[in-house]
Amino acid sequence: PSEPPPERPIEVVSPPKSEPEPEPAPEAEPAPKPEPQSQPEPEPEPEPEPEPVPPPGEWRYKIQTSFGMHLLVGDIGVPNEPITILKPNGARETLISGSKPEYGPGGFETYGAGAGTYTFQFLGQRFRIPLSGQFTRITFYRMVKPEGVTVSLRLREDRSAYAVNEPIPLRVEVTNPTDKPIPFGILGLLTSTGHFQTSRSDGILNAGQTLRLQERIAFAAPGRYRIRVSICFSPKETCLGPDGDWERYEPGVEVEIQ
Repeated sequence: PSEPPPERPIEVVSPPKSEPEPEPAPEAEPAPKPEPQSQPEPEPEPEPEPEPVPPPGEWRYKIQTSFGMHLLVGDIGVPNEPITILKPNGARETLISGSKPEYGPGGFETYGAGAGTYTFQFLGQRFRIPLSGQFTRITFYRMVKPEGVTVSLRLREDRSAYAVNEPIPLRVEVTNPTDKPIPFGILGLLTSTGHFQTSRSDGILNAGQTLRLQERIAFAAPGRYRIRVSICFSPKETCLGPDGDWERYEPGVEVEIQ
């Protein structure tokens, strides 16, 4: 009998091993945001020095400019007082008021130092004034309250009736009761017709001073008239315009012209 075919070896095939699923990679944590660097706070700019404001009833000034030498001139209305001027270039100069009377009783003069802020100090006042550097004239004047000055006006004769064009003699007394000098631009007599007769101009009432004047005035037509004292406490140039600080003093005197 034929031999059976040899048995084929049985191949044992092991099932394929399943690859383990890869673990998901951990999500990368976001990098921390850099903290914003704190900017140093800018130092606050220094506040500009406030301009000194003269108290009510005190000092004011008027500026006039023109072409010419770069001079700085002016008037404080009072002579023999020191004036300290600080110029834009840092130069400091002290002048005496009245040394240049052509600019007024308290006149002064110096050279300018170009455009910038000039500081003026006198009589306890301080002004910081920007100027252009050209020829400049500054007139300082004191605004006086009406009650700061007392005025007396009287007839010098024991009668109040006069003829047409007859001079009427008057006595005027103006007193400064304060402890400071008071400059004035114009002082005179004002009639009820609107006529003004100047007695003094560009004057000064010193502390405690009484100014005594003897005046005469006449009227050209019959009638009854009132005469008063009127004073302007601004510079003379300002008194002649609409901005003059005029005071009219009552009661005045009444006269009859026959």
